[in-house]
Amino acid sequence: MTLMRRIVNIIIGLGTIAFAFLIMFLGRDGLLVVMAIFEIGLLVYGIYLLFYYFIMARHMVGGQLMLFLGLFVLGLSTVILKVTQVPERGLAIIVAFALLLAGGLDIVRSFEIKTRGSQTSWRFTLVSGIIEAILSLVSLIIGLINPAFTAIMLGLSFLYSGVSRVVAAFRRYNWMRVIKRFKVQLPNAKA
Repeated sequence: MTLMRRIVNIIIGLGTIAFAFLIMFLGRDGLLVVMAIFEIGLLVYGIYLLFYYFIMARHMVGGQLMLFLGLFVLGLSTVILKVTQVPERGLAIIVAFALLLAGGLDIVRSFEIKTRGSQTSWRFTLVSGIIEAILSLVSLIIGLINPAFTAIMLGLSFLYSGVSRVVAAFRRYNWMRVIKRFKVQLPNAKA
């Protein structure tokens, strides 16, 4: 990981931590904020994929996949928009499944890192995925009983994600080399 990527990860991690506290502070309304951001993101991404298809991908081999993916993402954003108008249990289920998907992807990524023999710690990614999956299952089970609890679990999940990003950015990097590079060289005191 380059120095710039580490700095970006630290900034994203700190932003995620702040977002987590905002969600936990807002409680029930925090779910609506998350779903609105998620829905707008999917909508923009779907429009981007359709634009990409009509500008470039229709001339490529397999470019029709972009058309179908764009239509699928637009349909998914519409479904999520309709679900946000339904009671909070629908929100709890969608948020829990999104967290479960994120945890599952981390678990799969850790095994991929291990099989490639990369020097990065696959164990950290594996544990992170397991913790996210456990948080999502607890959120799903308790969220069906009390949907307001889902906001707290979502906030905890974002908090864990932000902290793990910051920790990963500081892992295995020679920060003294960076400090020495930016140190001002003092002139020799010999006269």
